[in-house]
Amino acid sequence: MEALSTFTFNTHDIRVIDREGNPWFVAADVCRVLGLSNTTVALHHLTPDERAKADLGVRGLWPNIISESGFYRLVMRSDKPEARAFQDWVTRHVLPAIRKDGAYVMGGTP
Repeated sequence: MEALSTFTFNTHDIRVIDREGNPWFVAADVCRVLGLSNTTVALHHLTPDERAKADLGVRGLWPNIISESGFYRLVMRSDKPEARAFQDWVTRHVLPAIRKDGAYVMGGTP
């Protein structure tokens, strides 16, 4: 089983696991925030190295996960209205905080 952490965007929890020091996001959680109803179809746009399966401790269930680059690709591809606020948050808060401070701390940026 992989170590799991969670962060929240608005009212949505997004589960993240650490794989060899890199974040991998549970694809269904990201798709829910983006208003994408079919995770499988959404993942077809990602390269094979941007998607995988993970053991999150639920017997018989290995959900799709996406790498950091896959996460950004999926977020920026979506034209759905639900995605706009998420895109703004990533591009206006998360990425600038990482560039300036080397990390994003939840609650540190509105």
